[in-house]
Amino acid sequence: MPSRLRFALSQLGVKPEAGQSLARLLDAPDLEANAPMEVAADPQRWRRLDQRTWRTGAVANPQRWQAAAHAVRSVTAWRSLQAGPRPQWLWVQWTPLASTADAAEALAAVGDPAFGLRNLRAKVGSIGNRTTVQPPPAIGGAHCVTATEEHTNTGPDPVLTLHCTSGRHLLVLCASGGGWKWPALATLAELQLRRLPGT
Repeated sequence: MPSRLRFALSQLGVKPEAGQSLARLLDAPDLEANAPMEVAADPQRWRRLDQRTWRTGAVANPQRWQAAAHAVRSVTAWRSLQAGPRPQWLWVQWTPLASTADAAEALAAVGDPAFGLRNLRAKVGSIGNRTTVQPPPAIGGAHCVTATEEHTNTGPDPVLTLHCTSGRHLLVLCASGGGWKWPALATLAELQLRRLPGT
């Protein structure tokens, strides 16, 4: 089954946790108040572009951790935001897994295109290799953190992607456009982790 069709089907059906999951994600007011970026202040600068929920693990040939998440009816939540007039974007994705060990497995797999969701509104193409940041930014409350930078056709600034786990939770934040620095993304990741149950 084509991956987009499978993803569309994963969004169907009853998802009692979907509303609660989206309510826990960072939103435009959070970025206004907490993102220390080098961009002129504007109270209406950030706006929500898109948001979705889907059944975790609804993919062809799921890995063990994906199948386990699907079995416990895990719901992944994703939100995309944009700022202007100097274009900036952020998307945040939260996946609760079946166990802490599964979260560690998922963290090792997040670079796989079969996992997660790229911003379907974005017209972004890579023009360079993805590089791993060593050491990754320190994230309070996170058990394990990885970070990557990738240059794209959106401009000279690299796309920053932060992946971390806390307990059985996997969190991914991806930031693009001018003005993003790792300390800003780390601040938002810490804020997001504090909103997750049991962290």
